[in-house]
Amino acid sequence: MQSSEALNKLKLQKFRSRCRAAGVAVVHVSRTDRRGQVLLRYNGRDGKKSLHNGEWVVSRNGRDAEQVEGAVSDFVTLLRQEFRL
Repeated sequence: MQSSEALNKLKLQKFRSRCRAAGVAVVHVSRTDRRGQVLLRYNGRDGKKSLHNGEWVVSRNGRDAEQVEGAVSDFVTLLRQEFRL
């Protein structure tokens, strides 16, 4: 496992635990295409209007466009299992 993938999973785990505790049900995801990576930022608001956020980085190094899109769709599927998008 690459270090960036491990960091992505750690950030997502922290985001999930904060959202469960705050009662967040809806999460928004935005995508930013950069030269060497795709940055997916996600956030959710709880009932007290507090914003909980995080980011997931997909590296393009050594991957073709189809593999990058597959990694992005895997992440979105992962979020859909727990939250509404």
